[in-house]
Amino acid sequence: MRRHARRADDRNRNRVHTIGVRVAKKWILISLLAIIAAATFGWGLYTTRAMRAACVLQASDGAVAILTADNGQSAAANETRGMRRIASFRTSIATSGADRRHNVALATSNFSWLAVQPGGVLSFNAVVGLRTIERGYREAKVIVGGEYVPGVGGGVCQVSSTLYNAWIRAGLGVESVRAHSLPSSYCDLSQDATVTEWIDLVLVNDSNADVLINGYLDGDRVVFDLYGTPSGYEIEIVSEIERTVPPPAAETIYVPTLDGYGAIQTDEYGSYVTLRASKNGLCTLAREIRRRDGQIVSERVLRRDTYATVQGKIARVQSASDTP
Repeated sequence: MRRHARRADDRNRNRVHTIGVRVAKKWILISLLAIIAAATFGWGLYTTRAMRAACVLQASDGAVAILTADNGQSAAANETRGMRRIASFRTSIATSGADRRHNVALATSNFSWLAVQPGGVLSFNAVVGLRTIERGYREAKVIVGGEYVPGVGGGVCQVSSTLYNAWIRAGLGVESVRAHSLPSSYCDLSQDATVTEWIDLVLVNDSNADVLINGYLDGDRVVFDLYGTPSGYEIEIVSEIERTVPPPAAETIYVPTLDGYGAIQTDEYGSYVTLRASKNGLCTLAREIRRRDGQIVSERVLRRDTYATVQGKIARVQSASDTP
């Protein structure tokens, strides 16, 4: 009897071991496929919550996990896990058109309870993916060469900038950030974060605890909340203008009539219409100030940026003296 029982126990152990190996192999394969897909197409590839919740990007220097509210990652649940809201930032889309608002909402939806582990690196472009018509993005104004022109995905930079502002107010690390060529209306100087197919916002969790990111729209506002372990500091970010660069003289074009060009103005040379306003160039910086119990304990320059000058453009009626 004992011999038969021992043989049965051995068979059960072997069966459990075999099942465990199969499950382990299955999850290793899923993880490898997730890593390959994320590296190739970005997290934006995953279009359903179920698919995104199953995918965890693991690396030797940390991990980025995409969770969903169905996993219990609500604000209340995070409080019970010992996590607290460590930073929040919001920007306005009140004056944005329908297509721009759509792009902002679509990009923000990729940041529903995304977790960055200690030492983890978050690439905005990897999470959001390519901004194309095929992936649901629409045409709205983007900045190209110091001018606003139509472009697919216009408005996504407001999402990256809102995330960036929440991140630095939590005192977390930044590997790569770049300003726009022109100042942004939705955030302060040297606090914007442009993203393109070739320019990325890369953030680093250099704390000792997980950081949860929750991005969402609240009416006319884009909101990013961060949850984690408080740093113990009150962090303030201030912008400063170090230098102003005057623009070149406005370009003048001559037309038969000013009708249809806009509001007509007058100067010592006659009537004209402003087609493009001149703007000063700016050399700016963002400074981080850390306080504890109201007392400043440290200050440092986070970044320096240069915003381009904009050459104005006016239209005048061509007179006989202007004719060669």
